[in-house]
Amino acid sequence: MRKNPSPRFFVVIHAQHSEKGHLASLNHVREESRKIIHGGASGIFLIPDYENESNGYSTRANPDDLFLYYETIKKDFPTFPVGVNFLGKPRVATDQTFVERIKYARFDMIQSDSSFHGLPMEMPDTEFFVGLAFKYSKNQH
Repeated sequence: MRKNPSPRFFVVIHAQHSEKGHLASLNHVREESRKIIHGGASGIFLIPDYENESNGYSTRANPDDLFLYYETIKKDFPTFPVGVNFLGKPRVATDQTFVERIKYARFDMIQSDSSFHGLPMEMPDTEFFVGLAFKYSKNQH
């Protein structure tokens, strides 16, 4: 296991869906990443934003968006730690196509509110973070 400096400070970017031809969400992620990195954070986590219909078009990012945003940040800042949390994708450990896509992407970090079912053993260079007993987690009481 790698030893990391402690404490570390990770900043979350709540990402929205990137409609074809509408680059506002992608540009938002890129701009916020620059601010976070230049502000001295230890890393970034990309998490789907909860749906916000007040502006008429924004919805939470889907897995394809998160892969795109991750790849974009890594092109801009290849050595900066970036992680993802696929909220709303509870089958991460059982959907084999999705698992293979995660392995291929080689995320620096992955955060989940549930189990990874052996995925960390297959991805030794990825840091895994698990949340326990969140208010919306199944069987928290």
